[in-house]
Amino acid sequence: LVTLVATNLAVAAASDRLGPVGWLTGARILLVVGAASMVGLVMAMYRWFTVVRLPWGAIRSGALVTTVLLLLGIWLAGLYFSTLGIESGAYAAFPLLVLLALLNYVGQALLFGAALTKTMADRSIV
Repeated sequence: LVTLVATNLAVAAASDRLGPVGWLTGARILLVVGAASMVGLVMAMYRWFTVVRLPWGAIRSGALVTTVLLLLGIWLAGLYFSTLGIESGAYAAFPLLVLLALLNYVGQALLFGAALTKTMADRSIV
């Protein structure tokens, strides 16, 4: 997580300094670099934090699916928080519930990705 945040900060600083280059704007560069670093971190987690050694092809495919699921969940939470309007005190606790649901979703996405990676490695799909 620290590596992901540091990478995003470095890319954001560099893209602000360079300015837009054609269709490459700062937001697109951040998305690509952030997704690539997330895929790399998930691949490392699936490779070195497991008891069973899996082939890199299955790990790569599972990490791509997991990253897409994680980015989708983060995007949906960001969409909620960007349109958040708290009119009364009764709605103040709802963002905490959304964060807890996002934390649960991230855990489930990682477990699903791990199970998918193991299944792909066992069936030699990749």
